[in-house]
Amino acid sequence: MLFSGDAQRGSWISWSDLSWDVDGKKMTSRDLLGRTVFYKVGHHGSHNATLNGVADGDTANLSWLGLGSYAEEFVAVIPAHENWALAKQGWHHPLKSIEEELVKKARGRVFRSDTDKVKRPPDIGQAEWAKFKRVESHLYFEYTVSDA
Repeated sequence: MLFSGDAQRGSWISWSDLSWDVDGKKMTSRDLLGRTVFYKVGHHGSHNATLNGVADGDTANLSWLGLGSYAEEFVAVIPAHENWALAKQGWHHPLKSIEEELVKKARGRVFRSDTDKVKRPPDIGQAEWAKFKRVESHLYFEYTVSDA
């Protein structure tokens, strides 16, 4: 699970070259980010809180998240209140291009705190969508991340 808070462009760049020794094996940022199955989107989905990029790029970015077998489970949550942000700040949160990339990456499994339902994208079959277990109401949404 990745909870990046308000990490912005500089933070993502700084993660790129980090590594750790885990049980005698070198673990890189790319390795860890690739195992992410739940991403709490940074800074309400703003323009520089989730870097876009390519999986083989040199800088940590959205493409590094949820790779391989973890891609099937990748889910994102965007803490946003679009109407408030637009009225108070004149900002579009989440930024449309970030949300669109997240929806592609997560195969539609993107929660927004200012909406009650997650809509199934037309290119996702009903059987696959049924695997995406969630509870939704006008007060909350609930999603279970399994370690199995």
